[in-house]
Amino acid sequence: MTPRHSHPARQFDSWLSLLVVCLALLGGGASCSRDTPVEADPEQRIRLDGERFVVPLFDDDLMLGGANPLVTIVIFTDYACAPCGKSWLVMKNLAEDYGEDIRIVYRSYTVAGFSQGERAAEAALAAEAQGKFWDMHWRLFEHPGEFDRPTLIAHAQAIALDVARFTDDVDTGAFSGKRIRHRRAATTLGIRALPIMFVNGLYLAGYQDEAMWHGVWITS
Repeated sequence: MTPRHSHPARQFDSWLSLLVVCLALLGGGASCSRDTPVEADPEQRIRLDGERFVVPLFDDDLMLGGANPLVTIVIFTDYACAPCGKSWLVMKNLAEDYGEDIRIVYRSYTVAGFSQGERAAEAALAAEAQGKFWDMHWRLFEHPGEFDRPTLIAHAQAIALDVARFTDDVDTGAFSGKRIRHRRAATTLGIRALPIMFVNGLYLAGYQDEAMWHGVWITS
């Protein structure tokens, strides 16, 4: 992929058209260049429309991608949710493919008592406090369901955290407030299952493979 543009008003339609062409190329095993002129085939588009939700961004949001993107995806996540892990692998690839043109925002959404997902979320946020959120984020998905205290400490050691500080933050619930704030935002939006994504405010439920994302057409 080549350097990205950062002017939404002029680039939005061309970016969406490119997504469609990428879908066709992926089906044939080819690669996709952002510099290639494209003409979108409407029959290939996967349309996202419907009610557009207001999904506020927070000053302390954790995100991949650009600061002034064409498309923002807010994804509500539980580390105990296997489809969430699969979705995040796709998000990671999209962030690499589209760079500054896309922004992917992490939000925690946990169910009390379910597979220690709350503990895992707070462990990720404790790692954030030491500048290692994404390192912990990927490890938690690589080791699904392994959220007991000794395993989390082993993760902290593996990514070179201050283990004593990390353990104290997790044990005392130092970041439960941020986790709860994310959950309240999810409740306000009516979320009941995972993974849930809002693509420029448009609701999309469930795991979607990478080919689908390269063929997204967002209605204006």
